[in-house]
Amino acid sequence: MINGPCERKNDFRKDPLVLSGTAINQDYRGSGYDRGHLMPAADMAWSAQSMSESFFYSNMSPQFPSFNRGVWKRLENRVRKWAFECDSMYVVTGPLLNSELNFIGENHVSIPEYYFKVILRFNNNSKECIAFLMPNQSSKRDLTEFVFSVDYIESKSKIDFFRYLNDSNENRLQKKANTKLWLW
Repeated sequence: MINGPCERKNDFRKDPLVLSGTAINQDYRGSGYDRGHLMPAADMAWSAQSMSESFFYSNMSPQFPSFNRGVWKRLENRVRKWAFECDSMYVVTGPLLNSELNFIGENHVSIPEYYFKVILRFNNNSKECIAFLMPNQSSKRDLTEFVFSVDYIESKSKIDFFRYLNDSNENRLQKKANTKLWLW
């Protein structure tokens, strides 16, 4: 459901469901960082509400402009292409955080050193996984150079992705990093 008629509005704002504190426009102003989408706005064009909600600060993270508009955008475009080519897809995106990160603004918005994207694709009764880990910096490197196993990203993020797959499927899918199955 990534196609649609809705246009980007750049309506960055607080998420009304986040009660624990949030970034605000002033945190990013003059910081040198983009308000980088975790779920890309281009993937949310299927409804006005989803497009609007993609600009909540709960979906933003400080990204170097050359990263956000460069290698990260290339990956987002590649994931959209894959989404059109398969039956369905789950994408989990996030920053790797630790207690020693730098921050921006009065709300101390953490600046991640790395971002991940973990993908589970369903196509013709088969399942495949691929995972990416990218430093928050400019890069001209090929996307395949950022491919890791899902298990590796789990070990770094402390998140159990796709835990509802049966154990044999989960173990088989998550232990390898196979770019050949993804038609580069």
